[in-house]
Amino acid sequence: MDNPHYVIRGGAAGRERLRILARVVEPSTRALLARAGVGPGMACLDVGCGGGDVSFILAGMVGDSGRIVALDMDAAEIELARGEAAALGCSTITFRVSAARAPSGRARRRRALAARR
Repeated sequence: MDNPHYVIRGGAAGRERLRILARVVEPSTRALLARAGVGPGMACLDVGCGGGDVSFILAGMVGDSGRIVALDMDAAEIELARGEAAALGCSTITFRVSAARAPSGRARRRRALAARR
């Protein structure tokens, strides 16, 4: 990704860094989402999803009846996340290239939001 204002490395190299970080914080991420009430059938928005690690956790928590929309401004990260979702057979997550901004339209109806810096 060629954005001079975005200082975190993206693409495949950034994906590996995020994957390691996600494994370290996974227990606390799951606990936080559970305490927030994320559960079966919910629709969630993951803003700044990177490679989709939190999106995949959310997908497991909402089950087949739930839906996740995952946004990130790094197109390479989104493509990697889409590939991982396809390999896992995960059809409940929609990955989109998008910069974080105030939600509008359908995004306003989400019941849970997940974002990490």
